[in-house]
This record gives sequence, structure tokens and C-alpha cells, in this order.
Amino acid sequence: MAASMILCSTRLLAFEAIPKLGVAFRQPVDGASPNCPRMCKTSFKRNGSTRVSLAVIKKELGNTTVIDSIIPTRTPQEERLLDEILEDEDDIDVSDIAVDSWEKCLDAGEEIFFKDMFNEDVSGRAKQPEPIEDAAGDEVQICEQSVQLGDVMKLVKRKMKLLRTVDKKVDQLDGRLAPLEEFVKEAQGKAKVDEAESQGKGKS
Repeated sequence: MAASMILCSTRLLAFEAIPKLGVAFRQPVDGASPNCPRMCKTSFKRNGSTRVSLAVIKKELGNTTVIDSIIPTRTPQEERLLDEILEDEDDIDVSDIAVDSWEKCLDAGEEIFFKDMFNEDVSGRAKQPEPIEDAAGDEVQICEQSVQLGDVMKLVKRKMKLLRTVDKKVDQLDGRLAPLEEFVKEAQGKAKVDEAESQGKGKS
């Protein structure tokens, strides 16, 4: 509920801060209670639509420059709310003697010189830059290593491709051998049965 009220009031802010838009698009609500918020005391003028297009607003706005940075208050409640929002004069930063003295010097056209900071800056500029090692040899070595690594990766890919081909062939061979193994098992079983029968007949 609170979020929807904030969103609604934000949409109405332009019509409150720019008087020309408020006069063109808003109208008082008859019978509105004095205790109602300001946005409830006015409503959009009927135009046969549920919204106002940006093009219409721009056309009505024209070249006006009258915009209230602080919306004028209309009721004592709004005045109290505005007083709470605005900062009091007691919140002004505490005066600093050093800063005040610098400002007076600048106003008088005098220069402010911080000796310690100046000396540190000069000494820092006087330091010789550290020599930069020649990295050309390292770059060549790194380049060679990169080429070697690339060759190794290509070789690994070829080997992996060959392994996948071998695996596929082995799987196909297993599929072909399975029926043959079953045939051999059946033949061996039949041979044992025939041998047992022949031995039984010989004994009889």
C-alpha cells in the first residue's frame, strides 16, 4: 500500500512542481476532505483516456521555465512537513580556524604554501625511474612454448579421436561376437548331452 502511494505521488510530482501542467491537466475534487493529502484533492481532467501521452505533455509544456524547486505549501500540515525535511541552520559545519585563515588569505590575493607537501612532491619527482628489463627474450620463449603447447593439444585431439574410433569398433565387434558365443555354448551343451547319451547306451 505504501509503495503504491509513493509511486502515485511520484507520478503527480511534475504536475505539482510545474504550475502550467497542473492547470492544464488537473482539476479540484468536489467535496474533498481538508484532511486528505494534496494528491487526493485534485484529479486528472477527463480526456476520454486513462492516461496522458508524453507528446501531449511536451506540447502543453512548450518552452516554459517556471518550475518550483520547492513545492509551495498550502496547509499548516504541509508547512510542518517541509520544516522537518529541510535542514536547520544549526546543522551548518563547525567553523575551522585554519580553513577560515586560508580563505582570508585567498580573498586577499595571497598565496598559501605548504612547505612539507611541496618538499615531498619535489623529492618524488627527483627519483630516477627504475630500469625496465628487456622482456623481448621472455616474449619469444613464451611464444615458442605456446606453439609447442598448441602442437601437443592437436596431437592429443587426434589420439582421442582414434581412441573413440577404436572404442566404436570394439563395441561393434562385441555385438557380432555375442551371437557366436551363444552358438558355441549351445553346441558345447549339445555335445555333452550327446556324449552322456552315448555313454549310457554303451553301458547298457
